[in-house]
Amino acid sequence: MRLIPACLFIQLVLFCPGAEAQIQPPIAKSRSDLVVAEVNQTKITHEQVDKEMARRLATQNRSLKEDERHLLRKHVVSIMIERELLKQAAEASSVNLSQEEIDKTLNFVKEQKSNEGTWDDFLKSNLMDEKMFRAMIRDDLLVSKYINTVVFSSINVSPEEVERAYKSNPERFKVPVEVRARHVLIRLADDADESQVAAATAKAQKVLNAARSNSENFDQLAKEFSEGPTRAKGGDLGYFTENQMVPEFSEAAFALQPGEISDIIRSQFGLHIIKVEERRGGKLPPLDEIKDSIKSELIRQRQKSLLSQHLEQLKGSNKVIQYVN
Repeated sequence: MRLIPACLFIQLVLFCPGAEAQIQPPIAKSRSDLVVAEVNQTKITHEQVDKEMARRLATQNRSLKEDERHLLRKHVVSIMIERELLKQAAEASSVNLSQEEIDKTLNFVKEQKSNEGTWDDFLKSNLMDEKMFRAMIRDDLLVSKYINTVVFSSINVSPEEVERAYKSNPERFKVPVEVRARHVLIRLADDADESQVAAATAKAQKVLNAARSNSENFDQLAKEFSEGPTRAKGGDLGYFTENQMVPEFSEAAFALQPGEISDIIRSQFGLHIIKVEERRGGKLPPLDEIKDSIKSELIRQRQKSLLSQHLEQLKGSNKVIQYVN
């Protein structure tokens, strides 16, 4: 059976809106003390949710719109409720956790983070002190061990099941088709006027004529004329699948056979001349080559289903209140 690493188990949790009762919260002295939800006798406060939101927002590469923040907050509250349910179930179970296990994980995290900056900076960026972080590690390890030993104990995937999955959906396990291509890019803005389009097209046509008269010289043409970031590499884009490039580019590239050169293609980046050098993939590997990855996928599917079912059972057998705030 495949185990879930500590601190990663929560990725399998399903967001199930409407699973908790929604009523008005009890009166609080301040907003930070305002109760967002209760799981049995444990309260989840606005302050706790705000800190978790801050940690999650710190990992975003963009600012979220108001409606996106609202949805994220609802999701965070739901995850915190489910996390508390699992923690309480783990504490009530026969699962044991040693201080040595906690120390080992804490020291590992410290060692990893020391390569990125100071330990204090890491704690500060996560709005924690070491005592709080240690408690979080303890909870994560305990819940992870509980899930692996109690919830997932019945999971078993036989070789026959792997073979059935392989034979029933061969397209799913085919290696994606990839091409290796070079290109020459002539920059042209979307809002270019007629004279700019004409000038860029004339330049591209000159390159295309030269490429078709001597295709072996394509990399030198790219180094001389391309205005893209791969110019220094002779326009070499390496291998890519069909969904890795903009549609206009992919459609042209994947219509070519090795050695063929495209017509002039326009995309949001400008005008392209593409030469495909190699194609690979598109075949179903032998079962022996991918049986382990198929088994892992089947295990992940069952883990997700079992954890979802277990959470629904916990919600039904525990007092869970989510307040309207």
